[in-house]
Amino acid sequence: MSERSTLPGEADENYFISMTDLMIGMLFVFIIMLMAFTLNLRNAQQAQESINAELTGARQARDHMLDNIRRTLEARGVKVEIDRESGVLRLKADLLFEQGQPQLTRAGQALIGQVADALTLVLPCYANTPGHERSADCPVFSGGRLEALYVEGHTDSDDFAPGAAGNNWSLSAERAINTFRALTEGHGILDDIRNDASQPLIGVSGYEKRRPTARLPGQTAAEMKRADRRIDLRFIMSSPKPRPQIDMERTLDEAGEE
Repeated sequence: MSERSTLPGEADENYFISMTDLMIGMLFVFIIMLMAFTLNLRNAQQAQESINAELTGARQARDHMLDNIRRTLEARGVKVEIDRESGVLRLKADLLFEQGQPQLTRAGQALIGQVADALTLVLPCYANTPGHERSADCPVFSGGRLEALYVEGHTDSDDFAPGAAGNNWSLSAERAINTFRALTEGHGILDDIRNDASQPLIGVSGYEKRRPTARLPGQTAAEMKRADRRIDLRFIMSSPKPRPQIDMERTLDEAGEE
């Protein structure tokens, strides 16, 4: 039986059909890749929107918390300064300590006692207090949970006299420690309070002169130093977790329960 001969133009036609099939296949691959990209982009946008909502909620929660603490203190005749941008409640050192001394004065102890009372009323809405249920009156904010509360000691730039027993490093740290003790002694709930990782909420740090306050127009050198000498209570909110991390933690928790 003789082999079929190729007619003129048939080879070109077969080549054209093969190229058409290849082009269609590549088009399908491109469409699938485009759909996957679009889906991933939508998921990423949704995840970012969720994180942005939590960040906004955390800021709103912190502002509400600081305002609540300030109102509680003002109702008791205690004036405090609030820095909303930094999440700080500021106490002037001149109201708490004698110059160059780490121990709280009697008036300073009374003031810190008032602050402790206000924190005891407000903080359980934003952290975990073992043995105490969260009040139904607590506000609800997305991302409105406390990660840490730092008691920070700050001094001015004046050096101690030569031969003095201390320095600004030890002074800022000791003042922060003594303030922490005054906050927690007699207010057990503050020492027991925990963040969502079951870690103690309140910590201590000393910064010496390294974090001065913002300078104001017309402020004298003496006024700057007076503003720098302070105790800051810095409220740190929990950072939102990416959705993949949340899903992975949930999967691990479910696997551990089986």
